[in-house]
Amino acid sequence: MRLVTTKQLADELFVSTGTIHYWIRTGKLKKHPFPVAESTTRSRSYTVSPRRFLLDAEEAKRAGLQSSLEQAVKDEHPDKRLLYPGEAAQIMEVTHTYSLQLIRRFKIKKYYLGYGNTFLIDGDELADALEENGLDHLVK
Repeated sequence: MRLVTTKQLADELFVSTGTIHYWIRTGKLKKHPFPVAESTTRSRSYTVSPRRFLLDAEEAKRAGLQSSLEQAVKDEHPDKRLLYPGEAAQIMEVTHTYSLQLIRRFKIKKYYLGYGNTFLIDGDELADALEENGLDHLVK
């Protein structure tokens, strides 16, 4: 069990904090109490925060939670290995900004998720573009 905040879990799963709160309301995620510092417990009668909570990141990953829009795009393109730019950055071990620059430079096709500027890319297409342009050391 690895307990994290809502923001940390949203960043790990590449979804918004609103999506995380929706999964909590629908019972897909369980809240865990947020411990209060000892100095605070002297002045207050509780040992856990009544408002703040933590979530189990491993439980969320085991459940395979993802947004419905993401699932719809992945269902439309089952033959592609679709990734968020942040996931691609983690795989290549580069910054998120640099991964976006590579996507723009090599004109990698973007699969938009129907809201905002959120998109997925084909990981295999990115790997091929990197290899063709002499950046194969980034391909893992």
